[in-house]
Amino acid sequence: MPGVPPEDTDLIVAFSSCLSNATFSAVTVAFFFWLLCGIGISLRAALFAAMIVGLATPIFAYSGWLFSEPLTAAIFMGVVLLLFGRGRQAITWRAALLSGLILGLATIVRPTNVLAIPAFAAAILVRDGKAAVRAAFLLCAASAIGVALLFAHNTLLFGGPFQFGYPTAAEGAKRLNTFDTPLWKGLYGFLLSPGKSVFIFAPPVILALAGLRRLWKRERGAATVAIALPLLYLFFFARYTQWEGGYCVGPRYLVPSIGLLCLGLGPMLASGASNIKKIALFTLALGAFVQCVSLATSFMEDQVPRGRYYDVNWTYRLNYSLSGQIQLFWKYLTGGEPARLGLGWDRWFVFLHKGGVSTTTLAVLGLCMVAGLVISLFRLKRRLVEIAEING
Repeated sequence: MPGVPPEDTDLIVAFSSCLSNATFSAVTVAFFFWLLCGIGISLRAALFAAMIVGLATPIFAYSGWLFSEPLTAAIFMGVVLLLFGRGRQAITWRAALLSGLILGLATIVRPTNVLAIPAFAAAILVRDGKAAVRAAFLLCAASAIGVALLFAHNTLLFGGPFQFGYPTAAEGAKRLNTFDTPLWKGLYGFLLSPGKSVFIFAPPVILALAGLRRLWKRERGAATVAIALPLLYLFFFARYTQWEGGYCVGPRYLVPSIGLLCLGLGPMLASGASNIKKIALFTLALGAFVQCVSLATSFMEDQVPRGRYYDVNWTYRLNYSLSGQIQLFWKYLTGGEPARLGLGWDRWFVFLHKGGVSTTTLAVLGLCMVAGLVISLFRLKRRLVEIAEING
């Protein structure tokens, strides 16, 4: 590319890879919005709920880091849309087969995504009863194709179907792929600890939990997934040795299920009650603040120093909190000295500029993104006007 020094090739590859996560996060929110509209939520309520999910949950924070969670979130939300996004219509065998194949292939993204297969099969049965036995069977059968490909992939690269390529130990010879964390500790960490609590890093789930009952009345299949999959992920990873997810932002392993849980926001906002809107705005502001702090500073800069995130035995400290990143944010906001490369507010355009990519090249990339935003907002506004005229 013009304006890119030859020595920055690796930097550009990394930038392109992270752009994929930004895309997957955006796709997750788009699928979420489309699904709510498909189950009868008004356009304005669905748009408000999508804005909350996109800005006030870790789906936003993880759009800027190279983890697999945004892709998994997009896959799960897309399958929910495919199966349950057409109102009361029966699930076709084609939709069941395609959904199963997608879920099976999702195990290549992360093997633990296999947990989603029984959750989606159960959701089909809960929604349509005996009439859906065939669809549930087809979903499971098709998913076996993707799982078989995962086993073949593992055998080819790592020597056995159940060898997933993960290291057996990390710093301090700490074992990784075991399940020896006490259940109470993992549950406390995910629900109440200051550094990993889902309620701190995704405040809208509080309102979403209250909306699950209303979602159940509208669409039992989507409601079943929104309840079952977060619970499966919660109890599974609560026992995992490295339940905290290594160096990362918030409850990393729960991120894909948070979007599903937030489907409960749609029916709550559709009620139009003023007190619910006020609560939703508060959770939006609070959640957006948490995500902005997570994106405006390097969690690695805060977590890597010994004794803050892990103790001397490389065990996660349950009293760790976001306060360290808030202090870093304030330090770089008020300090006059520029941060070193990779630290401070080094989102990709800042990072690339410091790395030597020309301002002109960055300006062209930025203008393309701004143009896409303007076109999208214009079309969305036109659609809102059309809906208002139809209802008016």
